[in-house]
Amino acid sequence: MSLSVAGTFRELDLPRHRAELYRAWSTANSGGLSHLAAIDGIPPIAAPSVDAVRTALAAGLRQNKS
Repeated sequence: MSLSVAGTFRELDLPRHRAELYRAWSTANSGGLSHLAAIDGIPPIAAPSVDAVRTALAAGLRQNKS
């Protein structure tokens, strides 16, 4: 938990950034792209923690992990 006002506002934006990731993945996947192609096609996300999840998902998919 952040003690600064700016840090608090950044934490409030996390659900928005997660929703952005899910929405982009779902749209690409429903368009016929594989999970890996969908995740790779999503540009870096402004929230570092959400972008780390995107990167980890892509790495796991490249290794054929479920």
